[in-house]
Amino acid sequence: MRTRSLRGDGTAEAEWSRWRAPAVWPRLQLGAAGRAVVVSPHPDDETLAVGGLLWLLGRGRWQVVVVAVTDGEASHSTTAARQRADLARRRRAEQVAALAYLGIDATQIVRLQIPDAAVADHESELADALIQLADTDDWLLAPWEADGHRDHDAAGRAAARAAAAAGARLLGYPLWAWHWARPGHPALRSWRPQRIDLSDTPRHAKDLAISCYTSQTTPLDPGTAAIVPPAMLDRHRRTWEIRTDVTSSTDAAHGRDAMTDDADAVDPQSGRIGDHPFAARYGASDDPYDLEHRWSERRKRALTVACLRRERYERAFEPGCAIGLLTAALAPRCAQLLAVDVAPGAIVLARARLGDLPHVTVRRMAVPDEWPDGSFDLVVLSEIGYYLEPATLVRLRDRAVGALVDSGELLAVHWRGRSPDHVLHGDEVHEVLRSDGSLRRMLWHVEDRLVIESFSRT
Repeated sequence: MRTRSLRGDGTAEAEWSRWRAPAVWPRLQLGAAGRAVVVSPHPDDETLAVGGLLWLLGRGRWQVVVVAVTDGEASHSTTAARQRADLARRRRAEQVAALAYLGIDATQIVRLQIPDAAVADHESELADALIQLADTDDWLLAPWEADGHRDHDAAGRAAARAAAAAGARLLGYPLWAWHWARPGHPALRSWRPQRIDLSDTPRHAKDLAISCYTSQTTPLDPGTAAIVPPAMLDRHRRTWEIRTDVTSSTDAAHGRDAMTDDADAVDPQSGRIGDHPFAARYGASDDPYDLEHRWSERRKRALTVACLRRERYERAFEPGCAIGLLTAALAPRCAQLLAVDVAPGAIVLARARLGDLPHVTVRRMAVPDEWPDGSFDLVVLSEIGYYLEPATLVRLRDRAVGALVDSGELLAVHWRGRSPDHVLHGDEVHEVLRSDGSLRRMLWHVEDRLVIESFSRT
């Protein structure tokens, strides 16, 4: 679809208020708590279009993840790199402050930092990121893909691909359509809308959130106009919002293709690290294993990093990264670090923790069936081996060894206690690792409750 003209004040809210159709739209019933992944092409899109809904979801005990696609650095005609960088920082801060009024804190924001005004050029990258975040039965709430703004339309298309792959329920929201369309416009006939009625409290919260975006609602420089003028604000201060069904979860499930990342559907005994226990646990708690605060866990991370044989690694891989605590400790020693996990909730938290480290990538991946491309000079297997059947552990070991460069390092860390979750004891895991004839043990640290081994590929 061609990009619409977004100049001027657009269709006045007074004209929209005379439109009879919204009065007969079905009202949204939130129902039981769930999970919503909200795609925002630019900071403020999510607040203007569905800020009231976000407030309601938070009060309804839904888990909400806001995907900030760009930092909005191209909203003005500034061309100098420094000016754009300053504007990006300001808009990120505005978004954090705005979402706080809607009950969403900074840890629930996933920043992709795709270049503003160029989302269409990174559409596949965005789709891949959303596939990693979205899960079956999630709401994937994204701009209507015929919204008329190039970035919005591209985000809508990427979300459609992700919903089909992940089995999520795709819901669209219009923002710029209220500007270029008029009541009864043929393009709006494709909507299957549900109306979200807003009482005074969510409307007040939304107004406070909108007020945070001063870079958009007030002139940035003397003699210039605001990017979001009063006429546009009027259209987003109604007593209602809408969302429109684009695909049902059933339709999306039938539309899965090679992009599917279907970790939840895998039997844990099938030879792959299914996230059957992990997804539920991270849905109930941000840190179900108390990894951040327990002294034994903090000590284990310190020992793990101390056992690294080199000062610096070019490319490292950490499967089973959980919420990214060990990843953060490894990051200063690595030029590039890829961390993966199967639990979507853990990925969101890890990305929030590591978002300021551009050389660290966090992805959803189920090893050993899935494995990243390329080779590594460091692979860290921490607290992962004992969840696997022996044959699966052998495949994990073989893939890790095969991915190492010559003289690459494999570092393994496991607890030596017993747990109902564990298929193998920690000692048994390390026996399997040592059985590979191409590995030479370089370090062995053993305690009553902990074993750390470092191997080099001969």
